[in-house]
Amino acid sequence: MILHVREVLAAPGERFPFELESHPSALDVGEETLVFTQPVRITGEMAAYGDRIHLSGRLQTSLRGACARCLEPAAVNVALKISEMFSKTEDEEQPDNRLYDGMVIDLSDMAEELIRLELPIRLLCRDNCAGLCPACGKNRNDTPCGCFVPEDDEEDEVARKGPEPPEAMVRSLSGLGDMLKKHGDRKSH
Repeated sequence: MILHVREVLAAPGERFPFELESHPSALDVGEETLVFTQPVRITGEMAAYGDRIHLSGRLQTSLRGACARCLEPAAVNVALKISEMFSKTEDEEQPDNRLYDGMVIDLSDMAEELIRLELPIRLLCRDNCAGLCPACGKNRNDTPCGCFVPEDDEEDEVARKGPEPPEAMVRSLSGLGDMLKKHGDRKSH
């Protein structure tokens, strides 16, 4: 994913549109391999400020892997805004700037990094996936198996009950502000 920046550097402050597309096959994430089902597409604008180049736009792609609970196919769509600054030299005052060399910027590493940051910790086919029975191995999304599952199996508890509804999460967090305020008041005395 190469951006040619000679024209951009020759016209400081002027915005130049760009569109890039890459067709990677897979992304290794830990012990799992996710397959790209859509190309990685970056669209946006770039402008030069001295030897620094600001890039803003959107990154989009889709990947597929195995659900962490039932092993059925699970998809993840990545769509995010990007705003990155590139410079030719490292700048201690701007440590987040990315480096480029010559008259091109290779966006491949940046794209991979941003995609990895957007991936869920655990890929699920759906939020309330019941997963595989730990006793018989049947997919409980298809058919309940009736096997005994110990109550202390926390992972299985989530699969049995499904995700906590948002209103329950809000109720469980109510009073957190008061608790933090009290804690802060104690520290200030």
